Amino acid sequence: PLGSSRIQVSVDTPPANPGNVSEVNEGDNVTTLDINIPPPNPGLSISVNRPQVRSGETVQLSWIVAVPYPMNCRVFGPGIVSYTFNPNVDGQSAGSPRTSGPITAKSEFTLSCTEPITNTVFTDSVIVESQGQLEEI
Repeated sequence: PLGSSRIQVSVDTPPANPGNVSEVNEGDNVTTLDINIPPPNPGLSISVNRPQVRSGETVQLSWIVAVPYPMNCRVFGPGIVSYTFNPNVDGQSAGSPRTSGPITAKSEFTLSCTEPITNTVFTDSVIVESQGQLEEI
């Protein structure tokens, strides 16, 4: 399983077997090793249909999590209601696509997933640039 694990190995030489090495210390027959197994990279990806918009326009956000193991995922950014999902339960692209609110300045949209056993956080983000408006005076 993901997270911390302990491996214990016991090795003992039976005293009655010919050809075996005689033991002088029975206290060193067991060894323990602590290991930490991190979650694999889930291949997060968030994208927009247009990386640059005129002030007040919207973009279409899409995302996917390539590995559907249990995680707490959240999509957030300016002008959208934060959306949460678990790709193991809800699907690898649950809630995608979504339309942003009006973009009036440079905006960053983020997909962030936390694996609950190790609390490892994976993120991907995308930036949308906003062109200023020209006014004739």
